[in-house]
This record gives sequence, C-alpha cells and structure tokens, in this order.
Amino acid sequence: MRGLLLLLLAGAAVLATQQAAAQADPAPDWFPPLAPDAQQNMVDQVAAQPAPADRLAAFEGMIRQLESKNQYNVITGGQLFNDYSQHPRIKVYFHDPRRPGAGNNNYSDAAGAYQITSATFDDFAPKLKITDFSPASQDAVATAILKRSGAYDAIVSGDIAGALALASRRWASLPGSTAMQNPASQQTAMSVFDQWLAYQTTQS
Repeated sequence: MRGLLLLLLAGAAVLATQQAAAQADPAPDWFPPLAPDAQQNMVDQVAAQPAPADRLAAFEGMIRQLESKNQYNVITGGQLFNDYSQHPRIKVYFHDPRRPGAGNNNYSDAAGAYQITSATFDDFAPKLKITDFSPASQDAVATAILKRSGAYDAIVSGDIAGALALASRRWASLPGSTAMQNPASQQTAMSVFDQWLAYQTTQS
C-alpha cells in the first residue's frame, strides 16, 4: 500500500512539471503563424519596394523635369538645338545675383536635359568614352555626376532627401542650391520624384 502511494505521488510530481513547462514562454525561435491575409500583405509590401534602378531613373527624371522640362535639346534660356553630335557650347549671358553691379557679363553654356555645361561634359566624357551629346550620353554623364557627388549611393539606398542635399551642389533647380536660380522646394522636388517613380515602376 505504501509503495502504491509513493508511486502515485511520483506520478503527480511528473504531471505538475509537465504542466509548468507547457505554461512557460515558447522557445525564442517560435513565432505565431500569420493569417493568410497578413502573409499576403507582407508579400505585397516587399514587392512594392522600388528597385534601386527605378529610384535612380526616377531621380534623374526629376532632375530633367526641374532643369529643362525633360527636354534633351534645350540650352539655358530656352533656345533649342537639333545637333546631338557634340555639346552645343552656346554661351548665354545673364545677370548673376551673386555679383551685384557686375551687369550681365556672366554666362552659361549649360545644355540638354540636365543642363550640363561644356566644362562638366569635357570632364566626364573622356572617362565614359562618350563622343556625342545624345540623350543616352547625357544620361550617362548625369549618372556619373551623381556618383561623384555621393548622391548615387543615397538614391539606391532609398535616402532621397539625402540625395537631394548632395545633388543640389551640382544642379541649381534642386532644393538647397545656393546658385540663387529659384530652386524648387523640397515638397515640389519630392512630389516630382514620386510621380517619376510611379511612372518608372510601370515600365519595369
């Protein structure tokens, strides 16, 4: 009888231990299963993240829109050209507000969709083995400028505000530019970027 009592007590102890273990926190690598709709939402969110190439294309589209209204054949001031064999190198004189009393003796020969000056073009073209001023060549130079400025890395990582701050040192139309040529506001630039990104993702 005594032996049976001890056996029953031992069994009760084991059962109590098992119940305590069942009530303990789950193992660290255990996660509650997601409902099917929650799983799909996660998949959709990942799929909705724009690819770095789309962000770059959208950022360059934003620059073109703000600098030249997306025209690859315009020079500063609005005159158009139709010879893409070389940089137009047409000097347009203007008043520089940073030089009071200097009159209109400053000039720019910026041209193309990104308003690239001949000096900038001559700097990058040999390194990129570019020999014309075609739209493709203008895009290539713009990308090279973004890389040199550090804006490229910010763009592909998704830091568009940071990229704008860096790129504004090279493009007068971007927010933060000190060129005093009526730069766009941060809100406008981001809105234009978002529109180009929405367009770009439909093309990918």
